[in-house]
Amino acid sequence: MARSHGSVRMGPISLFTLVITLCLAVMALLAFTTGRAELALTQRQQAATTDLYANETAAQQFVAALDSRLAQLRQGGDPRQEDALGAAVDAAVMAATGAADVAGIQQAFGPGATADTTEADPTPAALPAPITVTATLIDPAEAVALAGTIDAPSVDLADATRGIHAQFTAESGRNLDAVLLLYGDGTYEILAWKATTLWDEHGSGDTLWTG
Repeated sequence: MARSHGSVRMGPISLFTLVITLCLAVMALLAFTTGRAELALTQRQQAATTDLYANETAAQQFVAALDSRLAQLRQGGDPRQEDALGAAVDAAVMAATGAADVAGIQQAFGPGATADTTEADPTPAALPAPITVTATLIDPAEAVALAGTIDAPSVDLADATRGIHAQFTAESGRNLDAVLLLYGDGTYEILAWKATTLWDEHGSGDTLWTG
């Protein structure tokens, strides 16, 4: 008598269970991939926000230090002197990068700038992110053109002596450009305060599942 061979028969319930299992596995994989992509986007957004505020902090420190230096020039110097303005800009850059100290202040303004200077303009804390700060003295007309406010009625070039273009750049490519106009009496005016981002075509490759 022939022996019968056992076999596994796929009934409707088994087939339905197999399909459901496969669907759940695919959905779990898609959820994991999407979660990782969202995490990467969140981390990049966090870095962008940190760099944005770091640029803003550095720029505010720059303007505060420059204001303090110009106040000193109004009291006992010549706000029109090129060397004095250049030293004021250099000291403001040091303050913006968190590197200002008494030695640097004295090097820029001489031995007379001591305790009162440091009290009026204390050494700022370190920035939350590495920021590159550059600032240059430019012609007043160039400053107005750079700021894009040539026809602005508030801009008066009659007593303007120099302009300042300060740029604050984070490692991520976030930039902040500040343009200031200096007047002969030691005052200044902020013409532009623009935040921009350098576009990077090479991303990390993390994308959300689009279905």
